Amino acid sequence: MNKEILSWLAPTVALLLSCGTAIAVAEPLYECSPVSPTSLTQSSTPRIEFRLQKPGTEAQLQVQQQMLARLLLQKTQISQTEKSIALYENRAAIEKTYQAIAALYEPTRLTSSHIKSADTASTFTPPSPWQSFTALDISVEFDDSGSETFSTLTKAIAGTGRTLGIFLNDRLISAPLVDAVYASTGITGGQAMINGNFTNAEVQELAPWLGLSLEPKTSKRK
Repeated sequence: MNKEILSWLAPTVALLLSCGTAIAVAEPLYECSPVSPTSLTQSSTPRIEFRLQKPGTEAQLQVQQQMLARLLLQKTQISQTEKSIALYENRAAIEKTYQAIAALYEPTRLTSSHIKSADTASTFTPPSPWQSFTALDISVEFDDSGSETFSTLTKAIAGTGRTLGIFLNDRLISAPLVDAVYASTGITGGQAMINGNFTNAEVQELAPWLGLSLEPKTSKRK
């Protein structure tokens, strides 16, 4: 089977890979919202959904994501001051922004119920003048129905500049672009890699719902 891997834009650059070879690089549009154990436990059953970005919302999405990044930074700063009213207002603004982002996407039939299996990979980022770190990525394999839907969805947005949003409990955690090379067939093979820089705690929370292996393989991110 021709294995196609989609590497997601969250929060680093997106690489579209075919049989392990990079064929396109998309510059990062914005930083996607981080997952946290707290957000995962807000629902008794974490639900992953793949949604299509609505046409004509590219600029709006970028604005909302930039706003979210600022609010999350403010949250960190406010938390250190222990100002409860300011923190409450900040959290309300963050939730409102999450909802505004979700409104830019339309639901599809592809959800975590179509994920047949999942695995983790420990990705080491080579040292740079700024940082080096080891993050966890999640690779998923869809069932037959999910594989067909995934191919259809990626075909629909290939080369359009719109993204395929991956949502966890209605919060956008990753937003990949699909290269125009897939415009005629979509991404086939039924497999995708979610490059989300997940922490071990986040993977621990997701593991029961995705059947994840908690012994990650290690690879190097160039």
